[in-house]
Amino acid sequence: MNVNFFEGNLWTARKIENTYVVRLKNLTDIIDGLTDFALDQKINHGKIKGIGMLSDITLNFFNPSKMKNFNIKFEETISFSDIFGTVSEIDGTPIFHLETTLKREDYTTLAGHLLDARIIGINEFFFYPLETEIIQFKSEIFGFN
Repeated sequence: MNVNFFEGNLWTARKIENTYVVRLKNLTDIIDGLTDFALDQKINHGKIKGIGMLSDITLNFFNPSKMKNFNIKFEETISFSDIFGTVSEIDGTPIFHLETTLKREDYTTLAGHLLDARIIGINEFFFYPLETEIIQFKSEIFGFN
């Protein structure tokens, strides 16, 4: 088994065969940390899954009856039981399309398109680079890829 270790300013990672296990450093902006990792490791296209804790979370929701998106910011600290999505690139910049399920302290859950958040403590992301290209486009209806 081939294992390599890497470290950036915002993250640490192990590469096992063709899979990366990434941990973002405490208080790192999730998109900044994942972008820095993807640029450092030259990952242009792939899948991502993760678990951990977040704060200052901004989720995007789509209202089908009004055909409009809206964002809500949650100031609380919430654990995420799953973040999943893709990384692709537009003009050399990594673009993340992430969906999440969040577990609140009052036993309720939230789910939505993750726009931004800050990592709090424990987290782990699995990156699965792809050889194929993921084509991203801007949807006039949904407003995101």
